[in-house]
Amino acid sequence: MFKHCLICTDFSDGLQRLAGFVEELSLSGITKLIFLHTVSVWEDEHIADVDESKLKEAKTYLESLVGQVPPGIEVKVEVSSVRYVDLVNQLVEQEAIDLIINGMPVRSNLESKLFGSHTLSLAKSTKVPVMILRPQLVSTYTVEEMALRCQHLWRNLLVPYDASSAGNYLIERLKSALEKAPPVRLSPVTSSPFWKTVCAVQNC
Repeated sequence: MFKHCLICTDFSDGLQRLAGFVEELSLSGITKLIFLHTVSVWEDEHIADVDESKLKEAKTYLESLVGQVPPGIEVKVEVSSVRYVDLVNQLVEQEAIDLIINGMPVRSNLESKLFGSHTLSLAKSTKVPVMILRPQLVSTYTVEEMALRCQHLWRNLLVPYDASSAGNYLIERLKSALEKAPPVRLSPVTSSPFWKTVCAVQNC
């Protein structure tokens, strides 16, 4: 299963909450967690100067959320203004990351037109799987619900699959990573024209 995870948050997606559940995440087999926040250089749809105080403030905030760290678990907090995709790919190499956990934040129209979605850009450039968590769910889970989800992070995965070589590679990576988990079932279902197939990957 996945052991080294990079969790990316812009604080609007709610993924920073995962920092408070390190112990529960370790129960799913994770041994290294890196929490990443990049400070946007956008302000009122214009590029602004980097405010070092904002970087320090964001790092202090994220570090304050980190819960109890069990023995043998490594946790790091990274805050930077470096271009998001470049920094993520750099950390993937440096920290031997085998899974990226990301959200789908809503951005301004101008920023989206110029740069596109960070998550979609990352999915096209990275060598490791990207797990997308819906902000609408993460932000509304109670503490008890979040703890349970973190303990069983790989129990239910929905994998967009288009029968391409990249899609087949992803499925093989997932099967290999989850081979020590409960049995995996692939259930193809018909989807919109955008995806030829959607596979629901479930640990039964």
